[in-house]
Amino acid sequence: MQLELELTCIFLGLNSQTHFSLKPLLKNQLFYLLLILTCFGLGCTPSDPTDPTIIDNTKETNFVSDWMEKLGSTSSRAGLNSPKASRVFAYCGIACYEGIHFSNTQLHSLENKINGLTNLPKPSDSKSYHWGLVSSFAQKQVSFYLFNTASIELRQELVDLAQNHRSQLMNQGVSAEIIGNSIYFGEELGNAIIQWIMNDNFKTADTSSYTIPTGLGLWEPTASGNPVLPHWDKFRYLVSDPEMVCSPGIPNYFSTETNSIYYQDAYEVYELSSAITDDQKQIADYWADGKNGVSAAHHALELLRNIIRQKNLNQETSALAFVKLSIGLSDVYQNCWKTKYQHNSMRPETYIKQQLNNNWQPYLSSPATPEFSSAMAVQSGMIYQVFQDLFGDLNVVDSSLVSKGISPRSYSSVNQLVDEAAYSSLYGGTQFRHSIEQGMYQGRCIGQKINELDL
Repeated sequence: MQLELELTCIFLGLNSQTHFSLKPLLKNQLFYLLLILTCFGLGCTPSDPTDPTIIDNTKETNFVSDWMEKLGSTSSRAGLNSPKASRVFAYCGIACYEGIHFSNTQLHSLENKINGLTNLPKPSDSKSYHWGLVSSFAQKQVSFYLFNTASIELRQELVDLAQNHRSQLMNQGVSAEIIGNSIYFGEELGNAIIQWIMNDNFKTADTSSYTIPTGLGLWEPTASGNPVLPHWDKFRYLVSDPEMVCSPGIPNYFSTETNSIYYQDAYEVYELSSAITDDQKQIADYWADGKNGVSAAHHALELLRNIIRQKNLNQETSALAFVKLSIGLSDVYQNCWKTKYQHNSMRPETYIKQQLNNNWQPYLSSPATPEFSSAMAVQSGMIYQVFQDLFGDLNVVDSSLVSKGISPRSYSSVNQLVDEAAYSSLYGGTQFRHSIEQGMYQGRCIGQKINELDL
């Protein structure tokens, strides 16, 4: 009877010495009361399993996918463009993977494989951890640091997500000791990654002044505003090196001769725009960087989340895919931006207005960067290479923009998807074909470097 009393007090949140009387209760009534309270405390299956407020103890939420969604939405709401968003995704992807890889001996740390990433803390052999929670709190630390200029509300959401994961595990019966160990180690790991981030020269790359070169065939901004991140290659690369092993080559030689390759490339853009179809407009709009309130890098992250859901991937595989994609995105934008400002190539809009039709306008607005190489093509090439390595050539339903009121698009293969994404800028009138083709090569080279990491 004393044991029953103590158990009842625990479930009611009372001290065992609390003065109240159980004498009126019959023994069988006490038994049923304990049974009900036990179910309440341990989370027995409710009568309505479809109730979204009920935590299903048999299937843990994918913490990795949760963080991908939160990072993507936060980057968009904070107004980050693709290069900046990709860097945030990469740093958080590394924190995610480093926290979760301990759960599987077949997964290997990125330490000493990513430029400058050394001396990461190690878990204690004498303690138990929940690696998903370690990963979540590591990302909380890193993302809170990276979004240091975002609103208090946005930063608080990052903290809330990690705390929500902690609460889920508490409700599922994970011990307070394991939760405490996991939070402590996750934050320690996140702080170590922040120390590494602080030495990457990021601030120099973001704030240095820039003078636009002038000359025949060189880029001329087509709208007001400063060039976008002209020094984006000045900080630390993650995998691919600054010597441009993954160089896309050089742009076509500038010429106004009608039989030149340059002129013919420009005329193709001009002709396409004159007879652009509704389907081509839809493709151009769907993949336009930032047009739908979603950066191209965020779109790529959501695309991976679609695959995680479609294939019902576990947290380990999700973390592996997240870190490979996010590292690839970061190096894609550094390599591409280095190429752009190295060559300073003219946009089709400028050339066509000068040589073909002064009143011509592209379907999409020309970005405030030089033309060669195509950022969407480089990103697409990398995605193809990484996704092929991870998943093979699977069918893909991309519902990334459903929240923006845009219907999903279905693809029979990854190859079909990335081709459509890459050539969307040709339909939009912002890129030459040569820039797209060479950009795809550049992206696939970067993707292959990611695949060669010993993970």
